[in-house]
Amino acid sequence: MAPVLHFYVRPSGHEGAASGRALRKLQEKLPKLQSVETELCYNVHWAAETLPGAEEMKKLKWLFGCPLLLDDVAQESWLVPGSNDLLLEVGPRLNFSTPASSNIVSVCQASGLRAVDRVETTRRYRLSFAHHPTAEMQAISLAALHDRMTEQHYPDPIQSFSPQSIPAPLSGSIDILAEGRLALEKANQDLGLALDSWDLDFYTKRFQELQRNPSTVEAFDLAQSNSEHSRHWFFKGQLHVDGKKLAHSLFESIMSTQACSNPNNVLKFCDNSSAIQGKEVQFLKPEDPTQPSCFRQQQGLRHVVFTAETHNFPTGVAPFSGATTGTGGRIRDVQCTGRGAHVVAGTAGYCFGNLHIPGYNLPWEDPSFQYPGNFARPLEVAIEASNGASDYGNKFGEPVLAGFARSLGLQLPGGQRREWIKPIMFSGGIGSMEAKHVGKEPPEPGMEVVKVGGPVYRIGVGGGAASSVQVQGDNTSDLDFGAVQRGDPEMEQKMNRVIRACVEAPGGNPICSLHDQGAGGNGNVLKELSDPAGAIIYTSRFQLGDPTLNALEIWGAEYQESNALLLRPSDRDFLNRVSARERCPVCFVGTITGDKRITLVDDRECPVGRDGQGDTSLTPPTPVNLELEWVLGKMPQKEFFLQREPPVPQPLVLPPDLSVRQALERVLRLPAVASKRYLTNKVDRSVSGLVAQQQCVGPLQTPLADVAVVALSHQELTGAATALGEQPVKSLLDSKVAARLAVSEALTNLVFALVTDLRDVKCSGNWMWAAKLPGEGAALADACEAMVTVMAALGVAVDGGKDSLSMAARVGTETVRAPGSLVISAYAVCPDITATVTPDLKHPGGKGHLLYVPLSPGQHRLGGTALAQCFSQLGEHPPDLDLPENLVRAFRITQGLLKDRLLCSGHDVSDGGLVTCLLEMAFAGNCGIEVDVSAPGIDGEELGVWPKAWAAFFICRPSGVKNVSGLLAQQQRVGPLQTPLADVAVVALSHQELTGAVTALGEQPVKSLLDCKVALMLAVSEALTNLVFALVTDLRVTLPVLFAEEPGLVLEVQEADVARVLLRYQGAGLQCLELGHTGEAGPHAMVQVSVNGTVVVEEPVGQLRALWEETSFQLELLQAEPRCVEEENRGLKERTGPRYYLPPTFPTASVPCKPGGPVPRVAILREEGSNGDREMADAFHLAGFEVWDVTMQDLCSGAIGLDTFRGVAFVGGFSYADVLGSAKGWAAAVTFNPRARAELGRFRRRPDTFSLGVCNGCQLLALLGWVGGDPNEEQDESGHDSQPTKPGLLLRHNLSGRFESRWATVRVEPGPALMLRGMEGSVLPVWSAHGEGYMAFSSPELRAKIEARGLVPLHWADDDGNPTEQYPLNPNGSPGGIAGICSQDGRHLALMPHPERAVRPWQWAWRPSPFDALATSPWQQLFVNAWNWTQEDRC
Repeated sequence: MAPVLHFYVRPSGHEGAASGRALRKLQEKLPKLQSVETELCYNVHWAAETLPGAEEMKKLKWLFGCPLLLDDVAQESWLVPGSNDLLLEVGPRLNFSTPASSNIVSVCQASGLRAVDRVETTRRYRLSFAHHPTAEMQAISLAALHDRMTEQHYPDPIQSFSPQSIPAPLSGSIDILAEGRLALEKANQDLGLALDSWDLDFYTKRFQELQRNPSTVEAFDLAQSNSEHSRHWFFKGQLHVDGKKLAHSLFESIMSTQACSNPNNVLKFCDNSSAIQGKEVQFLKPEDPTQPSCFRQQQGLRHVVFTAETHNFPTGVAPFSGATTGTGGRIRDVQCTGRGAHVVAGTAGYCFGNLHIPGYNLPWEDPSFQYPGNFARPLEVAIEASNGASDYGNKFGEPVLAGFARSLGLQLPGGQRREWIKPIMFSGGIGSMEAKHVGKEPPEPGMEVVKVGGPVYRIGVGGGAASSVQVQGDNTSDLDFGAVQRGDPEMEQKMNRVIRACVEAPGGNPICSLHDQGAGGNGNVLKELSDPAGAIIYTSRFQLGDPTLNALEIWGAEYQESNALLLRPSDRDFLNRVSARERCPVCFVGTITGDKRITLVDDRECPVGRDGQGDTSLTPPTPVNLELEWVLGKMPQKEFFLQREPPVPQPLVLPPDLSVRQALERVLRLPAVASKRYLTNKVDRSVSGLVAQQQCVGPLQTPLADVAVVALSHQELTGAATALGEQPVKSLLDSKVAARLAVSEALTNLVFALVTDLRDVKCSGNWMWAAKLPGEGAALADACEAMVTVMAALGVAVDGGKDSLSMAARVGTETVRAPGSLVISAYAVCPDITATVTPDLKHPGGKGHLLYVPLSPGQHRLGGTALAQCFSQLGEHPPDLDLPENLVRAFRITQGLLKDRLLCSGHDVSDGGLVTCLLEMAFAGNCGIEVDVSAPGIDGEELGVWPKAWAAFFICRPSGVKNVSGLLAQQQRVGPLQTPLADVAVVALSHQELTGAVTALGEQPVKSLLDCKVALMLAVSEALTNLVFALVTDLRVTLPVLFAEEPGLVLEVQEADVARVLLRYQGAGLQCLELGHTGEAGPHAMVQVSVNGTVVVEEPVGQLRALWEETSFQLELLQAEPRCVEEENRGLKERTGPRYYLPPTFPTASVPCKPGGPVPRVAILREEGSNGDREMADAFHLAGFEVWDVTMQDLCSGAIGLDTFRGVAFVGGFSYADVLGSAKGWAAAVTFNPRARAELGRFRRRPDTFSLGVCNGCQLLALLGWVGGDPNEEQDESGHDSQPTKPGLLLRHNLSGRFESRWATVRVEPGPALMLRGMEGSVLPVWSAHGEGYMAFSSPELRAKIEARGLVPLHWADDDGNPTEQYPLNPNGSPGGIAGICSQDGRHLALMPHPERAVRPWQWAWRPSPFDALATSPWQQLFVNAWNWTQEDRC
């Protein structure tokens, strides 16, 4: 048996802080714990017959250790336990190879270590106590230190990766012919097939008619392929509601929306994604993607692609991995549209239960609620699901640009609990595709059936059926473990490159048809691909990640990062060459037959050759042999008989003394309303260089954008926009209202990007409902009807979507349903991506005017609002879109104002109501506001939310009143002589507030001697005429006006444009109300909100924003280094915003153009996991270079040399997922491959060359010693030494401990860096997106030398433009604020930020005056400088 070698690594540098974090985490539960020490163990499976030699051991230790150290790796543990210590080792479950292992193995292979075929990493802890630890202490420690769903405890070091138990082959048949339905029922139970009674009857009858028994694999296949998850039986079924048969299925009703909108869909309801008519654009693509080649300008028609789906059950079981694979599956949906599409950007949404953050009280969260053991807690979902989705997108290279997050846990008036125990993990994606690739070709006999992507693993077996269980928790926990999946974004990215190569093939796209693998695994995707022609598939031709897999697992496992495609045999060579270049597995697993059957041949014992011949003495078994029409053809509709169960609402009852400020204290902390900074700063929002609008806006990059906007090409201003809408809490009162509000919210978000036309807008509708439980199916049907009706009125349509209809979980004996949820993703083509308006107030001229356009004027309903939820209630009447025609008019007018550039800012009214909308605009603009909301016509229904006690006056005698408490605002004496003549007494409710209470007296007893009735009337009259001199506000009016979530728009316009804007809205029959104006800038500027002239909020914007940010920062404390979180929180309260600066001597950037002569070449060099190559190519192309696409595989194989290149750009990304440290795998590939090492060494020695390393490329140049070495020592540039040199600089993990995505500020310093010439003194914003950017020098003396020589040309800067270490202005914590470093001669420049993502003005996240008027970005000069340098005579 091949040995497992162990390499123990002790942590070094600030990364050793992991011990401190573990100690803090454990001491909460184990107060007697004294200390924690940690180490990593790399468990290496060495498959060679002999143990590694000395050179191989050197390589392994270099790979696993810190390059700055020589002694941090050993083959014996560094941790030696004493009698009072616990030594614990935890790591991944070994049922399949982890993505980290796959990437480490790839690094080892690139380093020449061919005998390494698996490496799993474990974490080891030594916990020291004062006394001998008990078994209970060990159990508590283990529970805190590992994830039981994806990890396990290792009592002893790993000795073998062989599975301890191998599932039975399951090759037999199910004896329906002898036992009838009972046989299928037993298989249903044993295999977890989730077949319902209808399914059992149907399949029993079918096989009896065929007079044969199904094999186990066939039964499993049918259960997956025809599960609710895959077949959507409910949406396509015949519904009966309250005894009335619906005329159309829900699916037919949804499709009918197409009749009311423009016919701009090029794909709808028929593919992995939908697509709409796009625009002609210019773009770059390589001449020949099978080899290194030049990027050439192309022009073509590009359509806009959109898809959305959810991954709820896997995310509920294991949040991180469930969210990664949900994101990966949706990315593959975009990839596989038509005959291949381009992935551009994603959206993400999360719904979870009450958070119960330790030490942070949210009063509406019920501490008595219990949670099941087989689901992750809501707090874990909120953090780890977003971590998983973010990590996947970051590594794949897809930015996330919009989203939502919502929590709910509530006991309804009838006692029923509603909560997202089973969470929602929503993932949407926007992409593009060439018009010529829209249609898939039908399968033809002889076509090759091909699998592209990762190998088969025993992962997600039965996931489609598992996620279709009516109530999660009804199946066994073992099956829940079996549905845990494995996300490998690097493999997905390699697969994406193969598909893109086919799409960009110069001779035409060789892909005939393309499908992604998802639910049902190979069984599902290969049937879909071959339908209706049929195919024969051979198990021996799949690449297996585990040789012990049986036929059922090969056919049914839902392993990720795999697509299936058809191509003609003549294109086989092209695909092989591309896959070799991109290092992506490709398997030719079968052939289209034309017999209309799907046949699986298990020929692993006797493989069948390509000619169909094999060992004739053996006939391999066929576990699957089914007619496709029988499996995939039209099947009888299922019938569903549904009954409505109308909710029994109760009036909303709020505390009688509730002030607006007190209400805000709750509402602004509700996760649905509160800041989403904890989500946006850990996800890349700039990768691809196609991002025109992401989530964060304004000087402080506040996460409040309403709409996401992307370009269809770097070279164009045409693009696409998408926006989300969802209002699930309202569905608990009225599902029809929730559907209408979801549609209206999506459109009031989308309206702030310029789109071609409202009737061009298309939507994905995603439904998450417990539809098969009593009352829920009828509510879903009602919601669908309402959505269809409102869309018809608006002129928009649905063109795709998904459903998840088992949104309930068992908690003890109780079934806890999630609220019914409809997520609308609206998308459209943008003719001008620069016409987008954001919510941050710009206060033009120091005073912007604020206008309000209510779409349901006069309505102020509080049912289902954030205010109601914050008091653990729903209320009665939810807000609604009463007049859809108002939305049509408002959309049209607003779009015209965008086109005419008459709007400065805009935001929609949604969660939290009008007051939250206004505050958010002030938060984002970091300025004050002064507004007065009029509240006419509030009817009795809306006032009935307070106890009757509010109608009574509290009378007190003015005599003797003294201002003892400091709360007295008006007493009895007035004027300069303090004459006792005041009519009214006024007191404040708080020292900090201007709201208060008033009282006045009336009495006329003498008149009673004549007429008692007259005396009574005069007493009342006198009291009121006294009272009139104080401004009285009825809070029964104020709170509904401010907190109702009636749809509407709030706009900021310049003073000169107010009249024109008012006229346009009012001329269209809409109300447009003047609310007030913006105030001063800065965190101490005052926010003053009045209602009917009475001030109800008056407080600095920074204080109110801190309240809104509080929940986010509480979540941040649980996912990042607390010291950094607290530093950002403190800074945000005082920051005014960055001040950018261009010195007068800054060159005017222009694209060089010298007619004739050679054009300098630059190689855009990428490695496995690189993802920043296309934006880098665009930046150099813009500067006039001839840009080439070159891979490390090209260099290693000798396919190209660098002698003809003047520049090399080492691009950003995650080479080999950075599993062994930043760019470690890339450095190994250079160092240990003789060709690559020689080529790059020769390039570096040439005096006429330059290089730019950005992010991952910066990390690489430091490891290779191109930058960061001792300037007093001669660098060894011989290129002949096969051993890595000890670098002077290493890029370590950010001090925050996580990936940081920031629109940061940098200062350009004087120095020799040729690419920064003329830019010295500039203070500029730039994108930063990295997890390992902390510049760790081998010694403080080296850093001092480098700085003294001017070799640090770029620093992170504070708001005043000075170098800073303050987080997050310095996103990684690098000492001295170092952001970039160059070689002594200035030819080689390494930068952590991404200037290539900011070379066009529309790529900037915030452009204050005068930068908003610049026609070109100052960062273009960096690339122009490189071009200019190549033209100098000495070069």
